[in-house]
Amino acid sequence: MKSLLRLSVLLAVVLLGMMVPNTASYRIFTIGDSTVQNYDSGWAPRKGWGQVLQAYFNSDDVEVINRAVGGTSSKSFYNFFWSNVKSEMQAGDFVFIQFGINDRNQSDTARTAYGEVYKDYLRAYVNEARAMGAIPVLVSTVRRNAWNADGTAYGAYHEHPQLTRDVAAEMNVALIDLDAKNKAGMEAVGQAYSTDYWYNHYAPGEYPNYPNGNSDDVHFQEMGAIQLADYVVEGIQELSGDTSVSQLIPFLKPQYEVQVIANHPHAGLITRTETYPSGLNIHIKAIPYAGHTFLEWQDSLGNTVTTDELFQFTMDTVPHTYIGFFDDMSAPTNDCAGVFGGLALVDGCGTCSGGTTGIDPCTDPIQGEDACSIDGVLADTTYGGYVGTGYARLNDSVGSNILWAVNSPAEDSTDMYVQYSNGSGQDLPLSVWVNEVEVGELTFPSTGDSSTWMMDTIKIGLLAGNNSVKLQVKDSAMLPLIDFADFELEGVAAGSCDPDCQGVVAGNAYIDNCSTCVGGTTGLEPCEQDCEGVWGGTKYLDSCGVCIADASEECAGSIQGEDACEVDGIQLESTNGGFVGEGYANTDNFLGAEIYFAIEAAQNISTELQFRFANGGGSARDGEVFLDGVSVGTVNLPATGAWTTWQFSTFTLDIPEGIHNINVVAITSSGLANIDLVGWYDPNLSVGECFVVNSIGDQTQVFTEAYPNPFEHSFKVHGPQHFNYQLTNAMGQLLQQGEAQHTLEMGSQLPAGLYLLQLTSPEGQQTLRLVKQ
Repeated sequence: MKSLLRLSVLLAVVLLGMMVPNTASYRIFTIGDSTVQNYDSGWAPRKGWGQVLQAYFNSDDVEVINRAVGGTSSKSFYNFFWSNVKSEMQAGDFVFIQFGINDRNQSDTARTAYGEVYKDYLRAYVNEARAMGAIPVLVSTVRRNAWNADGTAYGAYHEHPQLTRDVAAEMNVALIDLDAKNKAGMEAVGQAYSTDYWYNHYAPGEYPNYPNGNSDDVHFQEMGAIQLADYVVEGIQELSGDTSVSQLIPFLKPQYEVQVIANHPHAGLITRTETYPSGLNIHIKAIPYAGHTFLEWQDSLGNTVTTDELFQFTMDTVPHTYIGFFDDMSAPTNDCAGVFGGLALVDGCGTCSGGTTGIDPCTDPIQGEDACSIDGVLADTTYGGYVGTGYARLNDSVGSNILWAVNSPAEDSTDMYVQYSNGSGQDLPLSVWVNEVEVGELTFPSTGDSSTWMMDTIKIGLLAGNNSVKLQVKDSAMLPLIDFADFELEGVAAGSCDPDCQGVVAGNAYIDNCSTCVGGTTGLEPCEQDCEGVWGGTKYLDSCGVCIADASEECAGSIQGEDACEVDGIQLESTNGGFVGEGYANTDNFLGAEIYFAIEAAQNISTELQFRFANGGGSARDGEVFLDGVSVGTVNLPATGAWTTWQFSTFTLDIPEGIHNINVVAITSSGLANIDLVGWYDPNLSVGECFVVNSIGDQTQVFTEAYPNPFEHSFKVHGPQHFNYQLTNAMGQLLQQGEAQHTLEMGSQLPAGLYLLQLTSPEGQQTLRLVKQ
């Protein structure tokens, strides 16, 4: 299991014992986990938002005292650190409270807090702060950098943000909804920016502390911490009606704009233009897109700042402008919206869109003159103002039509926009047909004259691939002029006008891999490949992900990765295809990251477990297997060539009768491979009930958890008056043993790796797992 405390604990404990002089008019104590805590320079640029919040206030008036401790939950912080914080607090102080990430650790009873238990700890903080005359402010849990397929941020911490909102409403506590603000911000900037500019992701060599790069979707780099602190300040300003919190608003420092632009805005990703208070360390970064080259940064006077993609400076009390040069040294210009270095472009519909316009670019308009057929003139040019080489003019007779071939990347509904002109002074409707089915009507109201163009819209459904879209005259009368059709669905473009295999022009039917005309209006579904790649074949993947011919070969049972009891990372991810079930488990990329299952044996058995995994990394991501806390060997998880290539690794295991924990723990700094499932063929084995353990092996809680863990130098364990210890490596080799009283500190001579520490006393025993970085 993850340890209770992170590397920062020793420093935090020291700081907690120091009384802070009350020199400012107001003091803000921040308590929380590793997304809030302070980090020393050895972690740079990783920071918590509590570490940078001071810069937003005049320090003579407001003092921020960050007492957050990495790895803590609402429960463990309350039990280990809250009393020390209260000993520092005074009447009139503020305490900002954020938890929820580590409360989800079901494998650690010292931290687990769900539902009413979590709410009870928040209530305790609030009640005890109020009893002292302090002012509590609840801050909802921040987001993990996890994304849904539709580009929205995934709520990885599930109910905990809402539980925080519930307590705030119940107890009338000021709330800063950092979860909601974080979600909106992530979706505004997109996954690429969120990953590379806010969260703890670095390219190799980008920062000295991470020569091999880093991939961490939980914690924040400095600019991400600044963004979170900015959300917290925004939340304070939104509480102007709160008589207590509003006292802080007059002491917020002014902010100054750092404008960041590129000479070729579409050549790379750059730091966004934002405003900051003085005193912050600002990172300005450029990431060129494929096929483009970054040259240098210049200031507003044209002076070269650096030729590196990244530079840093301390924010002062004046605005700044930095220009990133990609590909050549041509100066940036105004975009079509008049914004210097802006991102707006004239799209294929002749509209200035994107950038600051608020207009979504049209996708790939299909010109009237590009229709497959028309009863009329395809490329008339009598009236001006059209886009392209002309416009379509239908014959004035019932049934006349214009037919387009429209290719869609997916079966989906979409708005279809038709640009037209109508100088008649009255509505000129046409019926709309999709794949030979009438789906509605476009009204085409008057545009005043035939040189003025407007758009009319209708929602239609498209099949994946080719579609026929037809506008047809309903009544013989004057007719609108048709310039082009555009579609809201990204990727829709002109299709093929050739007849399909049924002879339908722009039809959707086609010959499948079994030589049958399918789709379109045939009513037939295309044949598919079976799991052996045979088109029309009958083999299928069983619940263990094995390709079988019939049910007699079916495996006896399996546990999906997303159904594991606990995962250090993303429990349900579906980014990479080829998995069985709803997705797979993706552990975090660090030594000691683990996934935990529960199984039940009806009798003593010796069986093979089938691990279905994918490893798109360049090297093996093996895992040490523990049965009820005892190491039983290593499961090999070699590179598979791609994250969508799934393979099996077999692990033989002797399992006693009963319910057992199986933990797979990463033995490399890259973490584990993605785990799709664990399957078996022995009918005496089944899925067990997950249960919470505090440490591996014995369940007797006698000793504190080791801290810090992971550790860089040494770790400490507190126990009873007298106890014995044995330290072994991951292979079970005895490294050190002895006796201790009350406290054991060791590990300074150990190399980086995974270790087991067995502790025994008359009161009981425990086995703790330790990771040295």
